[in-house]
Amino acid sequence: MRLYWQFDYLTDFGRKTRYFYGTEAAAQRRIKKYKCDMKGLRNLSKTTAQYLKMEKKAHFIDL
Repeated sequence: MRLYWQFDYLTDFGRKTRYFYGTEAAAQRRIKKYKCDMKGLRNLSKTTAQYLKMEKKAHFIDL
């Protein structure tokens, strides 16, 4: 089942966030490529994802 995901990670340059739309397995495959100190993946509700798209102009990577 495809869901919306928020991936927070910490690099040498600060905290960054990526947004994904896809299955959890696909998101896990994608985030293991990031080399960083801290990783956090959490599920977003559909309404939160729509808010981020419309108001915050967030880009969701389709997996």
